Amino acid sequence: GIFYSYAYRPARKLGFDRPVSALLTFVASGLFHVYPLWVGSFPKEKMYITMSFFMLQAVLIAVETNLLKVNQWSWGKAKMWLVFCVFLSNYLFGAGTSTDSSELAFMIFLRT
Repeated sequence: GIFYSYAYRPARKLGFDRPVSALLTFVASGLFHVYPLWVGSFPKEKMYITMSFFMLQAVLIAVETNLLKVNQWSWGKAKMWLVFCVFLSNYLFGAGTSTDSSELAFMIFLRT
């Protein structure tokens, strides 16, 4: 993808380790998503919330990879973790107004 080519891989070539490169990739993605809000003169709070969403994803991936070792879990437990992450993101950043991510989480959980 674009962020792999223009954020992650260049960070690795500059000598950053994988976790830092991944974090920088999420920062780049967050800035990419915040830029239209800035151009459109949206309130700064919207920009902070959007950027925070991408930083949360980086934190969740770091926790998943380094602390929980989700890749070693059974598929069912890993799906539960994914559903938790989707619901957490929806709760924190969707303010309960959108059911899109809740529906996605439910579909992921039911899929075999």
